[in-house]
Amino acid sequence: MSAKYLISAPSVLRPGTPTSLAVTILTNDPVRVTAELTNGNTSLVQAESTFTGGVTGVLVLPPFPESSVDQRYSFKLHVWGYQRERLVFINTTTLRFNPRTFSTFIQTDKHNYRPGDTVKMRVLSVQPDGKPHKGRVHVSIRDPKGNLIQGWPSLNSYLGVVSKEFHLSQTTPLGIWTIETMVDELTTEEQFIVDYYEPPHFDVQVKTAPEIVMVDDLSGTVTAQHTNGQPVQGTLSVTVTLVSALFNSGRPTIVHNATKDIHGSTQFLISQDDPPVRQHRATDLSNSQHHTNGILYITACVTEMSTGEVPMYDLNLITLLQENFPTMQEIQLCSVFEV
Repeated sequence: MSAKYLISAPSVLRPGTPTSLAVTILTNDPVRVTAELTNGNTSLVQAESTFTGGVTGVLVLPPFPESSVDQRYSFKLHVWGYQRERLVFINTTTLRFNPRTFSTFIQTDKHNYRPGDTVKMRVLSVQPDGKPHKGRVHVSIRDPKGNLIQGWPSLNSYLGVVSKEFHLSQTTPLGIWTIETMVDELTTEEQFIVDYYEPPHFDVQVKTAPEIVMVDDLSGTVTAQHTNGQPVQGTLSVTVTLVSALFNSGRPTIVHNATKDIHGSTQFLISQDDPPVRQHRATDLSNSQHHTNGILYITACVTEMSTGEVPMYDLNLITLLQENFPTMQEIQLCSVFEV
């Protein structure tokens, strides 16, 4: 066994979803790669393909039904590499199994509120392939003591999205409030803070394209102005976070962070050749299908130089598409949440 190789695989398996492996052969000669998923002593699925040396390709294992697995036993991925009939490498790794077939995200228009404010929220449910999940949505709001203050049972979602508003009274209890959602018996929580605080003296806005292809550079404009229209001078921090049902088990993952000066307005560019982005693309390739999308959160934080005022934020959402994404209708669920 002598061939050098690099194979990236998702750490979590989901039923009914294909499993993609990113395969790179680090030799000149082609290698035939065979992969198999097992559950205990049972073979779930297999796939095989030949890969050219020095080129990264994708080997897709077909989906398997949840009824075919026994969670009492471990899940393992086995790979073999052959040059002609000679075995040149072999490897085995243990994977985790997640029976969830969709993920739910709760978004609010901001994190901190004052008594008398209105909380705007949105619940987004997506399947592992990036398409909307259209289950019934139950939403409830609890105060810092856990008391149920407002509830909306059995809401119909539109393209996997439910939007609601909740008004905080002037005598609202201060502290950490909780938004709870239940979609097809899957429970998700998100928290926000109610407290007295000084309202912002300047606004921050982020403008980007509504969607990008995975191989594109990401660019945009950040504008920071006082309420009287004067420009804000200070420091800008731009953070790019990926949320994908197939990447990192659906948890938000920071793929880039950059800091620069700002005087009223400035542009930013995140190149696909930057090391953190390039590393993410190589990893995400093994977790995504050619028709899968994700959501990029672009967070802009501006700290004013003269006053040292607490940083102000703006959040923008971008749909991340594969090159041959079939339609544009399915990305409407990723539109910007209006503040």
